[in-house]
Amino acid sequence: MTESADVSELPHVLYEDLPMWRDRGAGWAKLRGLGPVVTGEGWYYLTRRGDVLAALRNSAVFSSTRQFDGMVSPVPLIPLAVDPPEHTRYRRILYPFFSPQTLGSVMPSLQAQATDIIESIAGRSECDIMADLA
Repeated sequence: MTESADVSELPHVLYEDLPMWRDRGAGWAKLRGLGPVVTGEGWYYLTRRGDVLAALRNSAVFSSTRQFDGMVSPVPLIPLAVDPPEHTRYRRILYPFFSPQTLGSVMPSLQAQATDIIESIAGRSECDIMADLA
């Protein structure tokens, strides 16, 4: 990402105009068709792999911490709201609990629980997401 552009010149898209809920592949294809950097409502979509990797490696410019500055919470949102090297330390601690091997062993139980929860609300005309699903 060596080029800079005036933000007003970048393509703009509303998330609700993307077919993400139907077909994420089609949604990302639409974004890629608009350009390498597309603005949304308060964020940017980077559509090229190299740009995404460059952003991930540059927390001074692309900080996860700043995304949560407006939230008032007595507890930090770890590891989402921290940047390296702090993020790396938390990731090392959490990895054993979320590794493919660990999740693979509990996957049947998790799938059964998810199925039970969804089936318990599927026939209703409405539900309280926090009470019934979360």
